[in-house]
Amino acid sequence: MTAGEESRIDERLPLVIGWSAALLVGQGLFLQLVNAGPSVGYQHLPNVRHLLDTQPLRLGLYAAYVAVVAMGAGRCLRRSRAHPVSLPRGLALVLIAVFGSSAALSASPWTYLLESTSLLVVELVALANVLLIAVTIPRPIATRLGAASARWLGDPSPERSAQGSWRWAVGPAAVVAVVSLLLALTVYQGRPHIPDEVAFYLQAKYFAHGLLWMPAPAVPTGFDVDLMTIDGARWFSAMPPGWPAVLAIGMALGIPWAVNPLFGALNIVLAYATLRLIVPQRTARLATLLLALSPWHGFLAMSYMSHTFSLTLALAAGLAMAHVWRGGSPWWCLVGGGAIGLASVNRPLEGVALALVFGAVALLFLLQRRQLLPGVLLAIGTLLTGALGLGYNAALTGHPLTFPVEEYFRRVYGVGRYEIGFGPTRGLGWPGLDPIPGHGVVDVLINAQLNLFQVNTELFGWACGSLGVVVLILVQGRVRGVERFMLLSILVVVGLHSFFWFSGGPDYGARYWSLIIVPCAVLAACAIRTIEGADVTRSGRVLAAVGALSISTLATFYPWRAVDKYDHYRGMSADGGALLANTPAAQGGLILVSGRRFPDFASMASYNPVDVGVGPGTILAWDRDAATRTALLATHRARPVWRLLAPKDSNGTWSLHGPFRADSTASWLPFPEGPTN
Repeated sequence: MTAGEESRIDERLPLVIGWSAALLVGQGLFLQLVNAGPSVGYQHLPNVRHLLDTQPLRLGLYAAYVAVVAMGAGRCLRRSRAHPVSLPRGLALVLIAVFGSSAALSASPWTYLLESTSLLVVELVALANVLLIAVTIPRPIATRLGAASARWLGDPSPERSAQGSWRWAVGPAAVVAVVSLLLALTVYQGRPHIPDEVAFYLQAKYFAHGLLWMPAPAVPTGFDVDLMTIDGARWFSAMPPGWPAVLAIGMALGIPWAVNPLFGALNIVLAYATLRLIVPQRTARLATLLLALSPWHGFLAMSYMSHTFSLTLALAAGLAMAHVWRGGSPWWCLVGGGAIGLASVNRPLEGVALALVFGAVALLFLLQRRQLLPGVLLAIGTLLTGALGLGYNAALTGHPLTFPVEEYFRRVYGVGRYEIGFGPTRGLGWPGLDPIPGHGVVDVLINAQLNLFQVNTELFGWACGSLGVVVLILVQGRVRGVERFMLLSILVVVGLHSFFWFSGGPDYGARYWSLIIVPCAVLAACAIRTIEGADVTRSGRVLAAVGALSISTLATFYPWRAVDKYDHYRGMSADGGALLANTPAAQGGLILVSGRRFPDFASMASYNPVDVGVGPGTILAWDRDAATRTALLATHRARPVWRLLAPKDSNGTWSLHGPFRADSTASWLPFPEGPTN
């Protein structure tokens, strides 16, 4: 290296560090301006007038950041006039896709267009910041980065088959396990936070005791929990049994909060083990890293939702089919089919999606290779394990094709409201989440836009948006076999869920589309590989840009989303349980939980034993009204009675009162004012 090159490196390194710091500061400032919060609703960027009234300092600092980036970009453009840069093909389509997914729909079209325009500008500013990082890196350092990446990720020269062991993915998998475990124990407090999770948790608890249902409580109104059915002497969850059956293992070991994080880590290993068989090594490793750093995947792995396990089953099926595709034994298809069948037991519609996607692969075996056995084995494996779900349905509803969740929603909301399909009766009337009554073409478009917005926001958590790099490879005019398969997978998942009236809501990203996380990561990796080309120096610059975006995600988006949204999400918390645990005198008593059905009683319901009748253990019941209280006191006369009062606001604390005598009248403490839904 000459003295002149060393001098240029010394001059540019502070600029690289400065632009990298600016990206962190810019994304951090912007996220503080966004209105998200722990309630049910899509995040939005308030208008400028509101921000000037409420956050003038942050808005001013962000405006200064925009000005600095604009000046830096202008200076860079002036210097590069002598070296014109060719823009990628299809850039206009990429911009249109990013614009359409930059903001969630609003009631007013003009508000949506204004917010989308503002957010597109925000993303373009961040992209300019990232490009400044890339072009400012001194050439020798960029070359070294490219060479180092070749050793770790694979040679960026012309495509070649993947090499090396699946063990490469253990490091990224360990990162996912640690991050999601920390989130599960700190932010999530190790407890369920939305109604689906509460039902899953209770279901896993009685599964862990070897039961298909719990004994029904003597006073049903005192144990009214969403998505739980009381049918005569039986009390059971309406949710599909696949995920709770696996969660029950963690429940039996006393670590239910660790199950999803471990599956999240397993997904990383399975993803790489699969991709290394069907794409070049560098593409496989880039896609695996993108998946490992994805907030969408990470926060699902923190939760008690069933989507992470669905992805595990999808990847297991993919790995089996990839082995057969590469010339392995067709009996792998039996394993793949078994995973697909279990996916149908876990999330039925996703099982159908996987059957269609991998059924297409089996059809290719028949048409291109004249092999019938793979398709037959795939079907047999699917039917064998899928029959478990049918047997479960028959045991609970009396008919193998009638799902407990369908029965629940028919009973609570009426016939024809929850079912898949189109028509004026579809939907449960949830304002803001299902804005138009019924389900039709307009609803499909609205749901698709809401989910695309969440994919753009949470897939990678990048300041410049996540969707652009996914779309880029699809508009290059050279989509190959693997990219076509990934696109097919996305279209099948999205298309099938278009038949359902609900988009999935704002919980954990576009969770109904969660199976597309891996295809999106693969398409993004393919796009990055296209931008890199075979030049080592260019590769170093591209990876520096991607690395800067990902570091900013870890440093700003992850903490912001964790604290701003998922801390005491939807009002749920473990604070009441902690108070009980620190009050030994209340153990074994009847705890009357005063507050709303959700989130107050729902926060405490999962602490109940499997039998809330006369068995041992502390009983937590909803202090719903005078009649319910009187019946509870009469049923549990032998127990000391305590009253647990939920906080009246998000900043309040739980309080425990008692003990009281079980034979006291129902008037020994007044009921709280307000609704008790």
